[in-house]
Amino acid sequence: MGDGPARAGRSVHRSAVSEWKLRRNWSSTGITVINEGFAIALDGHSAKTPSGNLLELPTRRMSELICAEWEAQQGEIDPALMPFTRLANTAIDRVETAREEIIDAVVGYAESDLLCHRAERPEELAARQRNAWDQVIEWAGRTLGAPLNVGFGVMPIRQSRDSLCRLREETASLERFGLAGLSEMVALTGSLLLGLAVIRGRLTPENAWNISRIDEEHQTEKWGFDAEACNAARRRREAFITACEFVEVASARTTDR
Repeated sequence: MGDGPARAGRSVHRSAVSEWKLRRNWSSTGITVINEGFAIALDGHSAKTPSGNLLELPTRRMSELICAEWEAQQGEIDPALMPFTRLANTAIDRVETAREEIIDAVVGYAESDLLCHRAERPEELAARQRNAWDQVIEWAGRTLGAPLNVGFGVMPIRQSRDSLCRLREETASLERFGLAGLSEMVALTGSLLLGLAVIRGRLTPENAWNISRIDEEHQTEKWGFDAEACNAARRRREAFITACEFVEVASARTTDR
């Protein structure tokens, strides 16, 4: 991503498995019903998070996705190949203990949201931003009761306290798994509005990602294709789509227990 103000060194998502080293030492992987949710059973024993908490999941669909990640592991566990497990670990180990801190960090993006910082020129880029971003700004004001101001360049834009409070309320309404997913979505795009628009069903994950890439795509058209940058963007897109799906399956309650 670029170096705009909305993306300047404020990652709120810290992987709960970043230093987790473990080799596969189980033969069977399954799902069990436990408490009010589901657990991953490794040879009949419930899997734990890196902090030693029970890896208890809220929905069967999430447990199926995470169970598949565990089953696919061979030799040394590779957290990079377990994105749903990583997000679940974060929800349990980090969001559970630092919820207010994470909400503060996520809502902090609204003070310099990507969609609020516009280019004055070239006109082609400015028009692309208006066409894609204005509709989300208008939606936030109309549906969330949180109108945000827009401006040009990288200077801070003052946002109303009422709007920030409404966005905080919206963010705080999420349970821990939804908040873990949203924090990832926001860190990857630099936009709280895009994350909330996906969760609220206003945008598809693919549309939200494309909207977040307008500046970068313009730079590619102007300066040409860069393989390293494109590969990095592809990895971020995959992480964003995964985070969106994680939030969706976190609320996909079923009675199949």
